[in-house]
Amino acid sequence: MRHEMDERSASELLMFADQARSPKHREGWLSAYASHDFSRVSQETQSQLAAVAELFRNLSPAKTR
Repeated sequence: MRHEMDERSASELLMFADQARSPKHREGWLSAYASHDFSRVSQETQSQLAAVAELFRNLSPAKTR
């Protein structure tokens, strides 16, 4: 089940992405991203989150993609 996220929480998730330097932290960030519904968040924030998710997926080892 995906949990609804508001704009403030989505912004906090973006700030956390800046601190997710290790593969373990990036995987945790991706897990949090995947478990939330961003339909009530602005299109700009949704786009930023999607870009970070894509970047983190590309940085993940091939076995976890």
